[in-house]
Parts: sequence; C-alpha cells; structure tokens
Amino acid sequence: MRINISILSLLFVLQAFYLQAQLTVDANITPEKLVEKLAGIGVEIKNVVIDCPDEAIGFFEAQNTNLGLQNGILMTTGNINNAIGPNNHYGTETRHNAQGDKDLEKIVNEVTKDACILSFDLIPSSDKLSFDYIFASEEYLEFTGEEFNDVFAFFVSGSDMEKMQNIALIPNTTEQVSINTINLEKNSEWFVYNGDGETNIDPNSTIQYDGFTKPLTATLSVTPYDTYHFKLTIADVADDRYDSGVFIQANSFESNPLEATYVPIDLLYFEAVAQDNGVYLEWEVATEWQNDFFQLERSKDGEDFEAIQQIQGRGNALRMKKYTYLDPTPLKGQYYYRLKQCDWDGKSQLMATQSVWIETTESLFIEDCYKQGNTLQVTISTSKDIELDLGLIDLLGIEHTHTTVSLQQGRQSLSLEV
Repeated sequence: MRINISILSLLFVLQAFYLQAQLTVDANITPEKLVEKLAGIGVEIKNVVIDCPDEAIGFFEAQNTNLGLQNGILMTTGNINNAIGPNNHYGTETRHNAQGDKDLEKIVNEVTKDACILSFDLIPSSDKLSFDYIFASEEYLEFTGEEFNDVFAFFVSGSDMEKMQNIALIPNTTEQVSINTINLEKNSEWFVYNGDGETNIDPNSTIQYDGFTKPLTATLSVTPYDTYHFKLTIADVADDRYDSGVFIQANSFESNPLEATYVPIDLLYFEAVAQDNGVYLEWEVATEWQNDFFQLERSKDGEDFEAIQQIQGRGNALRMKKYTYLDPTPLKGQYYYRLKQCDWDGKSQLMATQSVWIETTESLFIEDCYKQGNTLQVTISTSKDIELDLGLIDLLGIEHTHTTVSLQQGRQSLSLEV
C-alpha cells in the first residue's frame, strides 16, 4: 500500500510539473512595453521602431522548459504561436509574403523574405554592453550544411565605429551564429537538438523548433554615454518556408557602471551671473548616477558657506539636463556660490565654486515691524555696514525711545524697548 501511494504521489508531482512546464507567448506588443522589457542595468533605450508582419514578434514566458531563458522578446520569420511545443509537426511555418531585409541579403547573397526588424537607439553607461539570446529554427536538421538557410543578425552602428557590425557571434570567435555554424556537427556544445517533429517526438517537449542554440551572450565594447543604433533582424532566405526565431532575455541589455570607471555626475559648467533681481545660477550635467539632489551654498568670504536651496536630481539619467535658480537675497558686494551634489546613499561632493560682484544702489529697508509685549521687533536690510540712529515717535511727535545701533550689510532683526 505504501508503494502504491508513493507511485501515485510521484505521478501527481510529474503531472503538476508538466502542467507548469510550458511556453506562452503574447503578440500584444508596443514600443513602450518593449523598452520596459529590453532595458536592464545602465542603459537607456529610445526611438523604438517595430517593422514585423502580424504576430511575428511578441513577448514570451518559459516556465520549466528546456529553452534556457525565462522570459523576454521573441522575433520570428513566421508566427510566435508556432514556437509553442510540443515539437509534433514537421516544418511548422507561417507564410506572410512580406518583404525581406537588404542588410541580411548582403550576408547571404540571396533574396530574403518575411523579415522581422526591431530598431532602437541605446545609450550605455559603461564601456561594455551585453545581452542574452537564443536562435531557434525549424530548418534544423534538414537544411544544416545547405547553401541557403534562414538568417538573423544584431547590427550595431555608432559614431566611434567605422561601419555597422553584426554582434551575433559564436563566443570567443568572429564567426556569425547560424544553422551552419552551430549544429550537431559543428560547435555542438552550443546546440540543443529538440527532435524532428515527425519520427522522434517527445510529448512533453515545450518548444516546437527542431533545434536551437544554448543561451548565448552578445557583447560590444562601447563609449560610455554615446548613442548607438541597434537593428535586430531575422528573415527567411530564398523562400518563406519553415519558421525560425530569436529569443531575447528580458532586461538583459546591460551596461553596468559598477563594473567600470565612470563619472557619477558629469558637470559641464556652473555659472553665477548678477542681475537686477538677484543672482542667476545655472549649471548643466551630461549624466547623473544615483543623484538625489544638488545643494546651492552661498558665502561672503569664500570660506564659510550656508545652504540656500536644494534642487532635486534625476537619479539615473544619461541625457544632458540644465538646472537654474535665482537667488533674490544678496545685496551689494562680493559673493561666492558653491554647487554640492548628494547621492542616494548620503555621500556628497563639492563640484564647483563661482564668485560674483553685485553692483546696486545703497539702500536700507525696514522689512517688518511689530510690537511684542514691551518690545518692538524690527527686521532691517541694508546694502552696507552702517551706524543707525533709531527713534520711536508717536503721532503727536513725542519721542519715546532712542538708540544707536551698528548694522552689518544684509538682513538682521532688532528688539527695541518701548
């Protein structure tokens, strides 16, 4: 009886596993959703353009499958739904009668069809960029070694590159990933045979494609904060038969600044300009990393500074940003302004100091005056250091108090007994 219970329990466990082991796809894709799915640590992705036939591109989730990737984006020459296993059909395909890709045709020297193209601009924050992917095809193994078979590429161009490069390469080589370069006979350590869909059928298989690569990593040396244009593309070659696909792991596009020498805040300039209504402060940064806020500080002697304003930072940002602030309080004379930057973790750095001379007419203002008990509270601003005679005279012209005070340039409060 114990043996039967154990066997029954095992069957339930296996059944639950196979129910959970599946590939699911979703063709409801937009450029905004795609950016969220692609971007990982240290990259900014923008200007996304999707040029694919209907349902040729979408999102995938792979739970307990033999694919090797968990979730991400699937690009195909046919229909993303055709990727769902088991592999029980020979030569699964969707024919769109769509145009091909001229850049891919330069690789294979043959016409291409049913191209699916994903283009975008990417800004890295370190000197290295990488992402993970898998190439799969129904053309394994029938067309292995043939002159023409389906093709894909990850083209990249940038201002520091002489020409567009394809970075879909076999690890530690300059050889392009394709059906003819990774298979049972060549570079087999990177290949997964998934049956032929006809005589060798595994009912528990989760992927339809006859073969696919193990997870590969595309890498590229880049210039931090430069803009690179990516074109990820896949197409049928010569005809539009038999589907192929590229799985790209979600959020694996990474350019981790923690692994590189970088400037957390790249300050372009900081300036202070005297105006009629105060001192205009302006600064611009090229990048920000973990930036909480900027703090503006002011001093009369260039040594003792006081904080006058905090300006919120952008956290992590790879694009230029201009910040401004108007300080309305300084009077005539020499002033020093200092820019301080503070990180999320509480660390800070002094970034720049500027001096400015303010020319104004001499002035004295009583900003506030009120009685508090037996004293008169007076707030005065003056444009220079002065000796001031103060008297309190009522409406009848009778003087009730008189005193002489020394005032320093700026604003100060006095208490006069009445």
